[in-house]
Amino acid sequence: MTSHFRSARSIRVAITCDDAPSIAADGPGARLDPTRLDRIRVALERAEVPSCVAFVIGRHGREQPDPLARWLEAGFELGNHTDDHAPASRTPATRFRESVEACDALLERLGSFRAGRRRWFRFPYLDRGADSSSRGELADCYQQAGYALA
Repeated sequence: MTSHFRSARSIRVAITCDDAPSIAADGPGARLDPTRLDRIRVALERAEVPSCVAFVIGRHGREQPDPLARWLEAGFELGNHTDDHAPASRTPATRFRESVEACDALLERLGSFRAGRRRWFRFPYLDRGADSSSRGELADCYQQAGYALA
């Protein structure tokens, strides 16, 4: 018996990946491997996925910009995942702002926001801050840079 799901509304699915270009290379014993992003890009292209946002750790992206450039050339998007990937609840707002701005500078150099591409931001570890006051202050950091939260 075959069952089909039907909806009067269209369904939208967002596909994203974090920690580009190495994808999950942070942590003890982890090795920076920018070929992971290339492998993901090729798989998405083969599956004819029309859109995907890869969130970039700036310090890794400066070391390995080529996979990021290929990602953009394929028509996918890059988002800001901060420069140092530090948890927001353990990062002073001034330092957090500097990290957002440093990653932003890399993304600008790569041409991430040309052709009307949206400016996306994702907090490392989805950690938005220690309390409501700091969460508001940290949200200002990415909002003032023109980012939408993903």
